[in-house]
Amino acid sequence: MCHPLAIRAGVSGKRSAISPSLRPGRPHPRICLAASARSQSLGEGRVEASHLELVVERTLREFLTCGLPQHGFGRLWCRTCRKSFIAPFSCRSRNLCPSCEKKRSLLWAEWLQQEVLAPVPHRHVVLTMPRLLRPTFRKRRELLLDLSQSGAEALAEYVRSQLGADVRPGIVVSIATSGDLLDWHPHGHLLATDGGMVATDPRHGVC
Repeated sequence: MCHPLAIRAGVSGKRSAISPSLRPGRPHPRICLAASARSQSLGEGRVEASHLELVVERTLREFLTCGLPQHGFGRLWCRTCRKSFIAPFSCRSRNLCPSCEKKRSLLWAEWLQQEVLAPVPHRHVVLTMPRLLRPTFRKRRELLLDLSQSGAEALAEYVRSQLGADVRPGIVVSIATSGDLLDWHPHGHLLATDGGMVATDPRHGVC
């Protein structure tokens, strides 16, 4: 009988028949790549709406090869019955590939629950910015770190103003750089405790 760990490691999950990026009404990734190449061939003097940034083009190309054995795979063996399994390499991209993105999200959520978050109620807070400020963060992406710190400090200041100066909330910040329409829209998702920790209390109780 096959070793359970070997079987789980060797068999890769199947991607759904229709991924979010291939639903009717959305262009196929290969069409986007072809349109991008055509736009670049027009020269620097003309820019079309179909032009893709280099990071987007790289992500699309990696997604098209995700899970295909002809683009690389690993072979695993069961320790008990010595049966072999082929595990195709994945693209490990975020936001585009439904298979890799789902796995990354589940692993990150599991890590947060087990290693970071306190066993108390939490709230999801979303912080956005005016449209006029968005181009600045696109040109200087190092400011995204300052954006996350500013968001956490603003929320912590609000909690202290409501519960007391000695209260410290637990906050996890995740910065997203696109909206529902995949346009440039930097904003912050904050997971914060529904209250805060009292620093002077040796038990660090939650308000």
